[in-house]
Amino acid sequence: MTVYIDDVLAFALAQRGDRYVFGAQASIGEKDPKQFDCSDLVRWACGRAGVVPAMPDGSWMQYRHCRDNDTVATIAFALHSRGGLLFKFSSNPLVGGRPSEAHVAFSLGDGTTFEARGRRWGVNSWPAYDRGWTHAALIPGCSYRPRAVPAPVPTPQPLEDEMPDYMIRPSGQDVVYACYPSGRVRRVGPAEFAFLRGQNIPYADDAKGASGEVGQDGTLADYARAG
Repeated sequence: MTVYIDDVLAFALAQRGDRYVFGAQASIGEKDPKQFDCSDLVRWACGRAGVVPAMPDGSWMQYRHCRDNDTVATIAFALHSRGGLLFKFSSNPLVGGRPSEAHVAFSLGDGTTFEARGRRWGVNSWPAYDRGWTHAALIPGCSYRPRAVPAPVPTPQPLEDEMPDYMIRPSGQDVVYACYPSGRVRRVGPAEFAFLRGQNIPYADDAKGASGEVGQDGTLADYARAG
């Protein structure tokens, strides 16, 4: 199953206004936790969306996870990528334990973030620029491509500008003809036949007194309208 970044963000954004509590550990099975810290919001939203491989807790561990899965990005790229991860560390997150300062936020790609920012702020959106970000990445196992939307099925339309007077299937044939006020006659396929019937165009099936094929001039040779 493909997990799209908008799936992850939908879970995260639904938590707007929640409290920030350092060390919070929301259960993935919990539908609406009320408190997060920065990395727990990322971990929980990824888990709720079904991202595989699972996102760990801890912002520095999340950056290592991204590095190990080759999704490290430039800060500029993440700032312009909806769902990119922006990190801020006081020291190298790949060496030793947790840096003394460690933070992660979702980029919304429009110059803003969504994050559990701290006790003073809670969970919400803020400007993304001039925040001192040091690292960035994309979420492993998550597609950043737009979700494919099935193309709408077009409604069959008559090929003529005018609607036919009626349709007819001559006796002994498996062909339906549309007959127009101008005298022009042409074959119609199943989809167009269904459309025209939906427009209440009269239809004579196996009509007696109608025979022949459509000629080069667009009229039905030996055609006689059924009385």
